[in-house]
Amino acid sequence: MQNGDEKWRYFNILVELGYKEIEVSFPSASQTDFDFTRRIVETPGIVPDLWLQAILHIYLATNESFRRIVFGFSEVESIQRAVACAKYARSITKVDPEQAGTEWASEFSPVAFSDTSPEFAVRICEAVKAAWEPTKENPIIFNLPATAEIVEGCLFGNGERTGNVYLVTFALNLYPQGIHPNIDFSDLDCVIDTVEICNKIPVDPRAPYGGSLVVCAISGSHQDAIKKGFKVREEQSKAYEDEWEIPYLPLDPQDIGRTYEAVIRVNSQSGKGGAAWTILRKLELDHPRGLQIAFSKAVQKKADEFGRELLTAEISDLFEKTYFLRGNPRFTIVDYKEHAIGGRRELKAATYIESTAAGTSQVWDVGIHEDVVQSSPMALLGAASNLRRPTVANGSVTSHAGPSNQGQKLEEKVNGV
Repeated sequence: MQNGDEKWRYFNILVELGYKEIEVSFPSASQTDFDFTRRIVETPGIVPDLWLQAILHIYLATNESFRRIVFGFSEVESIQRAVACAKYARSITKVDPEQAGTEWASEFSPVAFSDTSPEFAVRICEAVKAAWEPTKENPIIFNLPATAEIVEGCLFGNGERTGNVYLVTFALNLYPQGIHPNIDFSDLDCVIDTVEICNKIPVDPRAPYGGSLVVCAISGSHQDAIKKGFKVREEQSKAYEDEWEIPYLPLDPQDIGRTYEAVIRVNSQSGKGGAAWTILRKLELDHPRGLQIAFSKAVQKKADEFGRELLTAEISDLFEKTYFLRGNPRFTIVDYKEHAIGGRRELKAATYIESTAAGTSQVWDVGIHEDVVQSSPMALLGAASNLRRPTVANGSVTSHAGPSNQGQKLEEKVNGV
């Protein structure tokens, strides 16, 4: 972060998320850090339920390569230097009469601790502790990150400061297990925007939870599994508060501010599930498997033509055009009538449809079936068959007690057989 305003914005997003222990700055590093620290100290009521603490921090690299190459110190000389610094810090703070009434906190960091001899690390920490003379009420802090007592982290971990815990992943790994981390990531996109603007470091698209593609499925089998998972959830009438169980989605995308539309990404390699999911969400059409297979071929062809993924609007538009949901310029129903025929025991339904198509005369067709629901499509398919014949007499009438061969072919085509 290059300026105090960016630091201020970042600090506030951490407070809003619910973090209670925030290391805000290293004031002696620069004037910007110093001014930012003073702004926090002097702004009244900035965080009502938090308190401010200044820690006198001494650090020294203790691993062998740093001692030998950077400082030219032996182990004894390193201990002497650390002790001298601790004693000087004590002399100008906790034992200085002018500082009476102030409770001073001290911290010592053996930098590169993980690459330091454990025996030497213990000796230098004990020596610094003796020089500072802590009390039981005000103990010294030994900064050994990732111990059982303290874990240091950054929102998106590596990149902000290498070696720190990835706090977003840490918190949201607990969430699907039924453990609330007491951190609010319900608007994760806002957090990402703040981090990217302030740190000038983009969040990787595949970063856990935070990446733009993390809840997206491109594989056909993944898309199909997700679609089936949502279908089962809807069939069981599960509410938002109910247990979440969807394949490939460890948590509800809505819990982190994402939409279901972002879950499925459809390209030329996607199967039927992705397009079917999109049509179900966009048009509320749960079309049969045969039609899913037939339409997926049209989707793959269009994706190859564009050379990219298809947007939700493009998929729904393609479906409506392919199956004439916005009107059928090639086939128009002019008139429709129906009535019952036969006695009570052998009652049937008769449906009459008059239709026309561009460049043809009007034709009639009749469908007859025990079920009125079946007689209508029989008449419709028969009319379509008549319109496809090379010559159809004006006002011709055909009758079908069942679907014609031509109508059967049309029906099979619709079902993707």
